Amino acid sequence: MESLINSFEQIKLEFEKVFELMDEIPDEEYDQKYIAVRGELLEFLKSAKESCADESFVNLESQVIEFLCENMGCHLDMEVLEKYSPEVLSSEQVKYIQSNSALGRWL
Repeated sequence: MESLINSFEQIKLEFEKVFELMDEIPDEEYDQKYIAVRGELLEFLKSAKESCADESFVNLESQVIEFLCENMGCHLDMEVLEKYSPEVLSSEQVKYIQSNSALGRWL
């Protein structure tokens, strides 16, 4: 489980790095990186689901969902959620993220 937490922490750092690039690269390139890092997090969650014990996974999944709530808010995030639902995120989880993040302004 510790390696999963470390991986999650690394992805969180990648979120920060992408955010720092906002004013340094063209919009299209930024959008691609923005979408890619969110996809990376959800691919990580998918992989963890397949390899983690139930209780450990539920805890990790909860942390990832809360992190997404704190870091989602633009139209690109809606695209990412749609892409990974229902394979990785249930419709209830997507609704929770939308309701508990800045995405609510798009609904």
